Amino acid sequence: MSKNIAKTSKKLAKNGKNLTKKQQIFVQEYLVDMNATQAYKRAGYAVKNDNVAHASAQRMLRNATVKKEIERQIDLRKRKLKVTAEDVIDELIKVGFTNITDVVNVKEGFVIAKDTETLTENQQRAISEIKQTESGITIKMHNKLSALKLLGQHLGIFLERIEMLNNPQDNKLKSLSSEKLQQLIEILSDEEHEESSS
Repeated sequence: MSKNIAKTSKKLAKNGKNLTKKQQIFVQEYLVDMNATQAYKRAGYAVKNDNVAHASAQRMLRNATVKKEIERQIDLRKRKLKVTAEDVIDELIKVGFTNITDVVNVKEGFVIAKDTETLTENQQRAISEIKQTESGITIKMHNKLSALKLLGQHLGIFLERIEMLNNPQDNKLKSLSSEKLQQLIEILSDEEHEESSS
């Protein structure tokens, strides 16, 4: 009899059914936008402020059962969508390395859209919107900087810079504003790109 109970409890744990109702809601809400703080609040937990919600949400993410269920749900989604890490990286590369001048020409102060039939698949995928307006055509590209940041994070390009910023001996860097640090990261990234291409 105790073996059957153990099997049943393992099966329930496997399917995330041993989570409380609020934990189940937290998991589902977290999977919507991967924002733990907001998911915690949307799950119905009483919180005094966002800082408390953030701390509680981080504890929730460290809960072994919740963590396992999130991983299981993500795995199910990946299998259902048949999306791999390579697919995501490929899309980020298309967005990150396509320039606006790949899809438009500027002649004598006028912007002329290139015929979409002449664009490569990569160039087409980097476009988020083409709209006809009263004053002409507007072309909006996907956010190149965001794509490059995500790609850089995945490849660990910025890890070295983060370690440098976290080093307590580098007090000069700690006194810089976020804007100045971002400029420094961009300069270092450009230098690294130039070194790798030469």
